[in-house]
Amino acid sequence: PSCEGHTADHVRDPSRCDQYWICLPNGTLYEQPHVCPDGWIVNIDKLVCEPINEESEQCSIPDPECDPSIPKVCFHKDTCPDRDEGIFPYADEDDCGVYHACHFNDVDIKCDPATPYFNGQECVDDANQCCKCQAVCSVAWIFIPDPFDCHGYYLCQDLNGSIEADKEYIVTDEEKFTCPEGEAFDTNTGLCSKSAEPCDTKCGGNSFTSAYTTSATTMIFTPIVSH
Repeated sequence: PSCEGHTADHVRDPSRCDQYWICLPNGTLYEQPHVCPDGWIVNIDKLVCEPINEESEQCSIPDPECDPSIPKVCFHKDTCPDRDEGIFPYADEDDCGVYHACHFNDVDIKCDPATPYFNGQECVDDANQCCKCQAVCSVAWIFIPDPFDCHGYYLCQDLNGSIEADKEYIVTDEEKFTCPEGEAFDTNTGLCSKSAEPCDTKCGGNSFTSAYTTSATTMIFTPIVSH
């Protein structure tokens, strides 16, 4: 943040929604930001802290220019980063049209009707981008189901060392396999089985896999800022 044009005033922190900075009379930033209490967020028009609510979604997603570490894997309540890393949105477990802000008391933030589905970063108009449609690896060398094909599965091979670095990742096409004819993937046993037929596919459309291979780490989504 910069105090240019601000003297004895407050300026927003473009990378954090729960704090702002104070500009001193000499035109310099005070050395420490003002951090809002738990459950409060900065009103970017008034530059004061206020309780988070449905109208606070303009400030629920960090600016990627200031925070290049914005994740691509959907966060959930139990996987939110520490608060000192920033305020990130996380998916609702039951409703793809609702999301929440980490560490802010489970306040529901609803997607607009024109873009009714939350994909972990923003609200979009494609139901196949719902967080439930992500196949995410968090442990190496286990099988996980393909949300788009109940006859398919993935073997988490950690091709890029994400799990070794203690990070989840969205599966790659290189890790995809298909059950033998007449069998489906049994989510209870983690194996293909005839008894799993007939099966239900969780999501429709194209597979939701990461765009990288073993030689790159560029994921499929580009975050869009919402202030």
